[in-house]
Amino acid sequence: MAACAPTAPAPLPSGATALKLQTSAPAGLFDFGGCASALVEPIVVKRDGDSLAFEAQDSGERRKLVWPTGFSARVLAGVAELVTPLGNVYARAGDVLTTLGGSPGDDGEMHLCFANSDAYRNGPKP
Repeated sequence: MAACAPTAPAPLPSGATALKLQTSAPAGLFDFGGCASALVEPIVVKRDGDSLAFEAQDSGERRKLVWPTGFSARVLAGVAELVTPLGNVYARAGDVLTTLGGSPGDDGEMHLCFANSDAYRNGPKP
């Protein structure tokens, strides 16, 4: 299934502006058991200038999240959005993400992975 998933960001719709987002190098978007996944605390999506940023809901501390390849961020109609490679809005500024998991990196970042392709395609459920 991973081979069928797009690895390029979705095209920007008319009127949208790209935001910076830290993503991983192409290596597959879904991980069915190969990701040493740890649950990530609830995260609030924020816009920080020309970037999408993420903060711990409880403490407000900035969190370094590395999204799978192909994810992108944009501003559309004044709202910052996190977008899957399929073009679906995964989250918007102000949303709280509570179902993320991933593997810790060397510099304190969390490399996110999706063990469930439905969550990847459709975004988190409220």
